[in-house]
Amino acid sequence: PVELVLHTGSATLTATLVVEEADPPPPQPEIHIDHSYKQGQPENLVIRLENVAEAPESLSIGGALLPFSWDAEAGILTVAVERMQYLNLDPGSHAVTLVIGPGHPVLTATLVVEVIELPQLPPDEDPADPDHKDEDKDKDKENGGGQPGGSDEHSGSYRPGGGGGGGSVSREKTTAIRTPAAPVDSPSIPLSHTAAQAAYTAAKAQAMGRNLALRLKGVGEVSAEVVESLSRQATAEGYSGHLLLDTLTASGAVGVRLYLPFPLAGAFNAGGRVEGAAVEKVAQTFGRWFNNPLQVMRLEQKGSFGQRVRVAALMGSGALSEPWIYRYDEAANTYRLLQDADAYISGSYVYLTVEQGGCFILSDGPLVRK
Repeated sequence: PVELVLHTGSATLTATLVVEEADPPPPQPEIHIDHSYKQGQPENLVIRLENVAEAPESLSIGGALLPFSWDAEAGILTVAVERMQYLNLDPGSHAVTLVIGPGHPVLTATLVVEVIELPQLPPDEDPADPDHKDEDKDKDKENGGGQPGGSDEHSGSYRPGGGGGGGSVSREKTTAIRTPAAPVDSPSIPLSHTAAQAAYTAAKAQAMGRNLALRLKGVGEVSAEVVESLSRQATAEGYSGHLLLDTLTASGAVGVRLYLPFPLAGAFNAGGRVEGAAVEKVAQTFGRWFNNPLQVMRLEQKGSFGQRVRVAALMGSGALSEPWIYRYDEAANTYRLLQDADAYISGSYVYLTVEQGGCFILSDGPLVRK
């Protein structure tokens, strides 16, 4: 009962308040990782989800997007061991971020990783040597162009599987093609707004001054909307810097790293390969016709990046001593020397500058026909 006394001598007003038990709040989504992960063990990564009915939108570990399988009935999300080995996380604790979709909270957890061996990484900053790059440009100018069949050929066309290649170099002196042994395909996962924003926030937390190094792994397509959002935010907050976009090899090393400076020009594909069936096929084709130690790098971008992009490519089993860069047009079956690639070697990586994607031949010196 509820009683209300107006004032002394007045009637007392009464009413009844009905109290009902409220409905319990809906169960909230939860994420559980039951064990640590050791790099190299033959085991999938299993993540249990509770109160999640629909397929999650994306999963990232340590800032890298990963493909996964989803068992809705069991609430189990599984990442194949091959993808975990490909990611090759550093030892320690890594943030796991799961985006379910609009209207749902972003779920986070911690994955403890033990690693048996760390891959070699290229530096975050491009270790450019201006003097060395000037020497490379001078060499390009001195050698000029040429036609197939000579010792200084830099452009031309040829028929794979066709007759003799010309030249006087003995086949016994041919150096083996330097290609990685295990052909695998690189993942190509579109970059979502959520993953991009998470990487941007992490980069701000680690920034020195107003210079950002925004790191992402295993990214494929980057839409114009994501590019515009990142560029606009960096400009509004007074940041400069660049994206570091890594594609890893099967062994977990950084195979290809793209350095894209802010502001970004537009949509692009960040995928790159130095191994895999398509790369190996091109390497074998050039190996039949040319005497040089060489390797192949493929950038998944179709056409122009809209800006000059610095690239680091991991060298294969044998190092190149004098990198010459050719772009191979697979459709036309022709190749040409990139005069302005500014190529040089630092550590285990060849650094070069490109304006468009496609297939690139990294040769030790000018191509020499067999």
